[in-house]
Amino acid sequence: MTDDLISIIIPAYNHEKYVAETLNSIIAQSYENIEVIIINDGSKDNTDAEIIRMTSQCQKRFKRFLHISRPNRGFVPTINEGIDNAHGKFMMICASDDKLKPEALTTLYNFIKDKPEYALVVGDNEIMDSNSRVAFWDKDRNNVYDENKAVYKTFGEFLRYSRPDVDFYGTNFGSYVSFVRGNYVPNGCLMRLSAIQEVGKYNGDFKIEDWYMHLQLSKKYKYKYLEQPLFVYRWHDNNTIKTPGFMKECTRQIRTYEKKHFPLRYGLAVLQWKLGKIWRRLRGLEK
Repeated sequence: MTDDLISIIIPAYNHEKYVAETLNSIIAQSYENIEVIIINDGSKDNTDAEIIRMTSQCQKRFKRFLHISRPNRGFVPTINEGIDNAHGKFMMICASDDKLKPEALTTLYNFIKDKPEYALVVGDNEIMDSNSRVAFWDKDRNNVYDENKAVYKTFGEFLRYSRPDVDFYGTNFGSYVSFVRGNYVPNGCLMRLSAIQEVGKYNGDFKIEDWYMHLQLSKKYKYKYLEQPLFVYRWHDNNTIKTPGFMKECTRQIRTYEKKHFPLRYGLAVLQWKLGKIWRRLRGLEK
């Protein structure tokens, strides 16, 4: 029996320095049945030339390799174009400067393949810098290179610290109630393509499109977090944490939408979230 086809969607924009590294990490996967859809979203550098340079190698390795190059349309239209062209049962979105660990797809697939109640499975993320050096984070998410001086050794450690209300290894990981408070899912998710299509793909009206998607999926499906680092997230020297004003506006937009379209579910989720917060404060688990 042939394993299910996995579609890797790569939105590529101005990453001539990294896109070959990204593709090579997918070529090196232990999982065999892969298609890659890479869309050059109007890059102004030599990203397209780098993809073309890799084309022959990709065509030999993958079941299908689709390279689309066109004027810039933005992230969400690019992702949805990838979804429209995908033939796989499962899909992953991979930025054109990130990487997969060699066992990533095999590990994620082995969990989700026979569990139709799950829309998504994801592992932890290692961190690398703009020169592909392994890095860690200090308390302000600046890259540090001495593991003994690190506050967060992986992206998952930072997320678990930031969201004490979520048991990443329990049943409320990926619950609607937890997503009402905010997004906390790492990169490198393996998702069921039919579930993404069922909820209407990604919505470009929302500034944090992945948070919107998680809210929709969590109404119908389960999520799973695996402790093993399976993805490598590039944290550039010029990365900046989004401003409080931006995040406040994004939060208002998402919650207004949920309150309007799912008033009962949203209201009950907010009540459960607030009661849980009171309980955690009484136990000294949250400030």
